[in-house]
Amino acid sequence: YGAYQIKTPIYGEVQNQAATYVSSPIGGILKSVYVKNGDFVKKGQVIATLDTKVFQDKAMAIAQDIEASKKKLKYYMSRYERAKKLYKLGSMSYQEYSQIKTDLALAKGELNRNIYLKKSLEDEASYGIIKAPFDGIVSNVIPSGSNVNPGSPIAFISAKKLYGEFFIPFNMKISHTDKILFENKLYPINAFQDDKSRLATILPISSYENPGNGLKAFIVKTIQGQRIPSKALVLYNNRPSVFIEQGDKVKNIPVKILGNIGQYYVVSGVIGDSVVCKGAKLLKDGEKIK
Repeated sequence: YGAYQIKTPIYGEVQNQAATYVSSPIGGILKSVYVKNGDFVKKGQVIATLDTKVFQDKAMAIAQDIEASKKKLKYYMSRYERAKKLYKLGSMSYQEYSQIKTDLALAKGELNRNIYLKKSLEDEASYGIIKAPFDGIVSNVIPSGSNVNPGSPIAFISAKKLYGEFFIPFNMKISHTDKILFENKLYPINAFQDDKSRLATILPISSYENPGNGLKAFIVKTIQGQRIPSKALVLYNNRPSVFIEQGDKVKNIPVKILGNIGQYYVVSGVIGDSVVCKGAKLLKDGEKIK
């Protein structure tokens, strides 16, 4: 169980770019504005900052939860090592041993979730720093102290450069933590996404010269789940599922497919269980295997 990156291809083309609004995927109070109308800004220059104290405070609170999760994991790891020895000696039942294994897996999952949540909060806090996506002239600057909504314009930058425009399929769910991978660089998707037209832009494109040239990029999603070999996944009672060992029998567990990575699937519904791979498609729930 852990965090995995799923890449989905998207396609677009080179476009002429004249100007763009600068915004942030998070809302809040505009704490500071460092430019005024008519200023020339360089790519990456900080234009303004949002008050992100609420995200920072939450991240600090989660940091305490992470320490507590580490202590819990250490405790369950110690229990598991002792139980493993007792089970091998025949001094512990399979049910007790299985429960301790489950407790350990849950403790690992809790720690991973807290680490992932803290990283997400830190990412959101970083979105409070609004930077110029390219060189240009600033106008329509919103004054400090303004309350801005996620995605609402904070400033307008004019320039004449080429950019990549990508269409995001309507059936693809997008989260603010998703990224666009293009030419080995990751871009925050919310910084450029147009929700109505489902177009996402990357600014600027320097390695292509002609507008209209086709482009390919990837939506990168980070998902939490259990990675299993593809041959362990079966269709049982018209539902995707896996078989796990319970003593000398197997049990069918329905799962939800979250994504796939090569010869593996990332699923939810099982945590830390040993799934059956060999002959999984021929098994039945409750069947003896030993």
